[in-house]
Amino acid sequence: METVTENKTRMFKRDWRALLLAIALFAGVYIYYYPPIHGIDDEAGYINLAYIWANGTTSTTGTELPKLYDFEKVNGREISWRSPGRAAALFPFLAIFGGESIFISSLLIHLLTTLVAAGLLQRNERSPLWALLILFHPTLMLYSRTVMSDELGAMFLLLALSAVTFKRNSGLWAGSFIGLAALARLHAAFAVPFVAAAFWFDGRRKQAVWTVFGASVIGGLIIAYNYVIVGSPILYLHAGFAAEFLPARLAAYIPALLILFPLQLFSPIFDDTRIRWYSRSIAVSIFVLLLFYVWNDSALGFLENLVVSQRLLILILPIWLISYAVWIERIPVILRLDKFVIGNKKALVTAACCGLLILQVAIFKKHQEHLLDFRGAIDEVAALVPARSLVVTNRGMGKFLGTPAMGPPPVELVVDNFPDDDLDEGKINAASGQTWFIVFLKKTEDQLMPPTFDRLILQHNMKRLQTTSPGLFVYRAEPRN
Repeated sequence: METVTENKTRMFKRDWRALLLAIALFAGVYIYYYPPIHGIDDEAGYINLAYIWANGTTSTTGTELPKLYDFEKVNGREISWRSPGRAAALFPFLAIFGGESIFISSLLIHLLTTLVAAGLLQRNERSPLWALLILFHPTLMLYSRTVMSDELGAMFLLLALSAVTFKRNSGLWAGSFIGLAALARLHAAFAVPFVAAAFWFDGRRKQAVWTVFGASVIGGLIIAYNYVIVGSPILYLHAGFAAEFLPARLAAYIPALLILFPLQLFSPIFDDTRIRWYSRSIAVSIFVLLLFYVWNDSALGFLENLVVSQRLLILILPIWLISYAVWIERIPVILRLDKFVIGNKKALVTAACCGLLILQVAIFKKHQEHLLDFRGAIDEVAALVPARSLVVTNRGMGKFLGTPAMGPPPVELVVDNFPDDDLDEGKINAASGQTWFIVFLKKTEDQLMPPTFDRLILQHNMKRLQTTSPGLFVYRAEPRN
């Protein structure tokens, strides 16, 4: 007669086969809708950091490399202020196969995160199939089409949570993985004292010390890197936390965590696994930290906003979704539907996978159209602007023209970053005997052209060129005698 353990082992093997099939289908859809270009400022920063590494340097200063978007002058050197973890993950693809290959790194990170989650679920005697929640979560799916750093950090935090279940050196591994997560997203380090406290109060005091030690070793490497790049222990120059941001963050995150996956917000409370306090020590601590952060992403439509507003939460979403899976697995038992679910599991899983694949196609198709609009605008600029011309542009187009690894038209670039920045007009004055251009790409329909651009257009009697790409404006200044 088959024991309960043998029955569960056989069931989990079937679940793994179903999960691997879903992963293969996900990957197929991903390749079909393979991203043609990056679309976010942060991506340009990570790509450019990997680009200068591929060219054997850490700064463009004193080299023949073109001006790179998202770089800043610190102590006289043009450097990237981005954390190095994500750039390191895409570097081999960029260096060996070129810019078009970098999104393979994003796909692999998403699939590995799913597999790590599946393994962690099984170690806690839950079906690995619940990792479908991570594979097909709308926010995670959408940003798997980018080269952002959040999911890389999330994968390492999942590995840290998995390390808690190790029989030997669990604290050392957990701390080290949190440190690696901080290489991708620095605020992942905020979880270190809370995970150490979870070990301590769980009676594993030696592992609490090892957690801090493991994280400190990686932290020391991060500090050393920062000193090499900017001469200080902190690399990130643009973070801001304050209590005044709390109401806006709550207004964004609470609806998203209640509606997109119904009542997900409360799932850590109902997590009854043996790792629940470790899970909470990571997810809740970082969530509270992000409630005081200066910004969250947003979109215009209600449903789109539910997806996009969780962008910064990607770091903790996979861990949160494991608690959610544990909770909703108990609902059929509570409702006395467990026999129905078990008896119809194959049909229910098939229906769920079909529905999730349809959701994936819908999200990918819409995002692909968005990226193709960008690709069309870049191609139109390439057709209108002669190579090596001076181009004054905003961040909307700067993130493309200033990312040479992705094959934009080669131009001399001046980027108007923020309204309170002083635009470098020295190059404009030097180009008065040549044709030069202003290129403006709107991010939103109601975005106004920077006042500096309006002034330059009038001052130099610039002519607007005909364009067809949405939100693209190109102006040409003729040479002055």
